[in-house]
Amino acid sequence: MLMLTFFLLFAIKQLLKLKTGPYLLLQLFLATSKDRDHKLLTKAVEEAYKGVDNGDGCPFGAVVVCKDEIVVIVHNMVLKHKNPTAHAEVTTIREACKKLNQIELFDCEIYASCEPDPMCLGYTKWCICFLWKLQFYLGYLIT
Repeated sequence: MLMLTFFLLFAIKQLLKLKTGPYLLLQLFLATSKDRDHKLLTKAVEEAYKGVDNGDGCPFGAVVVCKDEIVVIVHNMVLKHKNPTAHAEVTTIREACKKLNQIELFDCEIYASCEPDPMCLGYTKWCICFLWKLQFYLGYLIT
């Protein structure tokens, strides 16, 4: 299985070196996707700074996007709500569910300002059947 994964990654890398036909379209799509991801991760980081400036909690932010529209942008609210579970990732999923009036977020993505802690990672993994994609920022884009 591991060898198959390496082979597929190698094959894709070689195809992306080509500059014609559908491979050029694939390259353009991947570049556009990375630009979009970077912009949304930047919004999550900016929201993290807002949370610190407001004294609401630690420097963590998250964004939920549904069908290319931002649903909610939230920062850590632990101090504001006096709730140790009000981390940015958890709060943003809760707020998105409220705003969309649904418990399924299967067509949504979440972008977080940093790697989720164990609680938030468990929460997002539990919701993974409801979330399409999780992105987070570690000084560089994780894809």
